[in-house]
Amino acid sequence: EKQQQDGNNPLIKKTVSVRKAGASRGSFSATAYCFSGRTAMGHPVRRGLIAAGPRVLNRGSKVVISAGPWSGAYLVSGTGGAIKGKKIDIWVPSCSEARKFGRRSVQIFSVE
Repeated sequence: EKQQQDGNNPLIKKTVSVRKAGASRGSFSATAYCFSGRTAMGHPVRRGLIAAGPRVLNRGSKVVISAGPWSGAYLVSGTGGAIKGKKIDIWVPSCSEARKFGRRSVQIFSVE
């Protein structure tokens, strides 16, 4: 983390950009879901959790996703039965948000 002076802002804290999070895992097809319950790891569903195919992303691994407003750090906590290959499911709190998300291509980076 670096701190630097800026004309109007006395201190701006620079954070790591998504692209510098780690090695790129490539482009994945993402959908969002809004169901309640627990993940395959036993976590109650909440923001910051995704489900992925275990052959592509190991359960328990941390990743950074570049997906517009849904970008950020996530924990691979679930393995959906229909999730195979480069597909993920992102948990969101409402079904209207899940519909808004739809299906989209996202970039995934591993976190070291």
